[in-house]
Amino acid sequence: MKQFTILFIAILLLAPAMLITQDKEMKSKENNELGKLTGLYGDPEETNENRKLWVMLSCDGQLVSGALWGGAAAWWMKSEGDNVFTYEDSFSSVRMEFETDDDSNAIRMNHDLSAIKTPLERLGPIPDDWDPCLEIKKR
Repeated sequence: MKQFTILFIAILLLAPAMLITQDKEMKSKENNELGKLTGLYGDPEETNENRKLWVMLSCDGQLVSGALWGGAAAWWMKSEGDNVFTYEDSFSSVRMEFETDDDSNAIRMNHDLSAIKTPLERLGPIPDDWDPCLEIKKR
């Protein structure tokens, strides 16, 4: 009976730690998958350097996108499927679907923005001089 009690207490103490570890591993895997979608997207033939979209991760692992032109605010994307993300507020809505290669790295993005062509090619990574992630703006 004493061994059963010790085993029961050990399970009670270790279970939360195991769950936290599993949660961290799942988030890490999810961030790795989302990280394969990040980068700058545009038309390779476009001469205006500002006619691009960027895709990054927030510091808490959410996919965030935005436009290089004007004062457009960032779009904090919501997952609608493996490679489909949406954003909607009272002013705008955006839908993005990423096409990937065999290694799940993004190669192109289809979107529903009317001001820019679709699909957009992934032109490269986020520039090195940008912050590594976006902080959520506190209001």
